Amino acid sequence: MPSQLQLLQQATMRFDLKGSIWLGRLRVIPKHVPLAEVRALVSPATRKLIDDPPPQSSWIPGAVIVELDAALYDLRGSEACTRCSRECSEVAGNTILRSITEGMLRLFGTSPATLFERMNQIVSTSVRGVEYEYTALSPKSGRMLVRYQHCSNLPSSVFAAVGGGLGATFGFLGITGTVFPAEIRQLAPRNEATYTLRW
Repeated sequence: MPSQLQLLQQATMRFDLKGSIWLGRLRVIPKHVPLAEVRALVSPATRKLIDDPPPQSSWIPGAVIVELDAALYDLRGSEACTRCSRECSEVAGNTILRSITEGMLRLFGTSPATLFERMNQIVSTSVRGVEYEYTALSPKSGRMLVRYQHCSNLPSSVFAAVGGGLGATFGFLGITGTVFPAEIRQLAPRNEATYTLRW
């Protein structure tokens, strides 16, 4: 079976993220695997950003974090990829995104659904080219479709990481919730997955 990094060779990726997300990931990865092991697997462009990280406010190509997550997935598996993304997102949720989300929670209520319904607005300051579409199933459950609009043939590591990011919403709110494994759409362009969420 091909590795995530091998599958990544078939992908096309056009989305951007803020340097703050990259820096957060670099802080969290060493809890799961030595950064030197990840660095040894990634491309020269990604190694350069590991060695000389960008400013927090700059936009960088999303392909580098996909490669970083693919290397982590290959070294430690899907669970480590998901946990790393969740930990990184919890830190971001408690710092960068707090002002955005606190206003929403005051206006629309403290249910996770409040944030899931507005995920596009929440992430717009840190990610471009990824679309979120939430459908409520009940007052305490729903389904989130995540689509990388200008990408194709994404490896499973991308969707493992997204699951961790969605799970961080529960941690941010201080409640117990579950993000079920991604249902990845296998048909071309293979750029989206749906997650069942329950709390």
